[in-house]
Amino acid sequence: MLLDFPRKALILYGTPKSGKTTLTRFLVKTLSPHLKLAGFFTEEVKEEGIRKGFVLKVFAPWIKEKVELPLGLRDSTNIKPRVGKYRVFVENLEKALFLLQEKKENIDLWVIDEIGKMEVMSQCFCNFVEELIYQKRPLLATLGVSKQGFLGKVWKLREAIFCEVNKANREFLKKRIVLEFLRKGKLIVIEGIDGSGKSTLCKALFQHFFQKGKNIVISQEPTTGPYGKKIKEALIKKAIHPEKFLELFYLDRLWHVKNVIIPSLEKGDIVLLDRYYLSTLAYQGAQGMDPYEILKKNETIAPLPDFVIFLEISPETALKRVAFRGEAKSCFEKANFLEKVDKIYKKYLPYFNHVILSGEKTFDKVINEALNILESKLESTFS
Repeated sequence: MLLDFPRKALILYGTPKSGKTTLTRFLVKTLSPHLKLAGFFTEEVKEEGIRKGFVLKVFAPWIKEKVELPLGLRDSTNIKPRVGKYRVFVENLEKALFLLQEKKENIDLWVIDEIGKMEVMSQCFCNFVEELIYQKRPLLATLGVSKQGFLGKVWKLREAIFCEVNKANREFLKKRIVLEFLRKGKLIVIEGIDGSGKSTLCKALFQHFFQKGKNIVISQEPTTGPYGKKIKEALIKKAIHPEKFLELFYLDRLWHVKNVIIPSLEKGDIVLLDRYYLSTLAYQGAQGMDPYEILKKNETIAPLPDFVIFLEISPETALKRVAFRGEAKSCFEKANFLEKVDKIYKKYLPYFNHVILSGEKTFDKVINEALNILESKLESTFS
């Protein structure tokens, strides 16, 4: 999945002792039988329970013997370079990079644990990380908490997927992240402003693939779960603070991911969604919240969609269709608001494998275009 995604860097972050390295070790062990991995772990060296330094443990398919190189050593000297109480051996980090680049073209996934204060003292290391990211080589990395210098630059990367690790979610993240590399099913999302025809298209696609004998699950957001019901009530009552609304969407999505999306993808089903977290970016972003921060928070919990179909229509057409249906209007159904929503959608769609289809066409044309695209995509990758 991640190997075919527009953003190929998955960065795990969290406070010290949150479990980033433990999670990364689990992922390496799980993925190694399926992918060619190369990289290093930065591990503590302790004596009688006291941390004395850090060592690099380097691995790659062509490295047959154990390679461990001191990175940091606790001492009382003033020998530089240093990070706090630790002398840093930049030359050993650069030796590790030299070993890793011997046959780098053959690697499916690079693993760097971690991008931290000691590592970024090497310009060669910084250049190596930037090369992986900007050349779109799949990368799994852990990130230190500092936001200064090169670390701050990494924190701002729009080319990366960020995933926060903490004690409460690290077991859940094992399943959630493995799906980005080993996924039996496919996750297809239909997006667009209200009235664009998402629900109608979603149902038609479901019927088509179901009749062809595909294992397919159809779902929507907000869901029918406990938090989804609260969202639907709030949309009609128009009496909820935007930040509380955002939190409800997050909790509803977490429920959806755990109870529907992950189990279905693990079984090998096609999962067809009427709205996903792109909707939250667009609608809550149009209310003045930061879409990029919403993106990062949601991608911690939500598997990446294999493909997004966006139905494009004008706000005027959308409002006419909503009025024609005779439904109670939500607080989001105003022309100027829908223009903002559409603009945010268009900004973030390039972050995903996607296609934009005109929702102004007749339904037969829309469904035929969508089917032609998905039929070919299901037989290949979604990139």
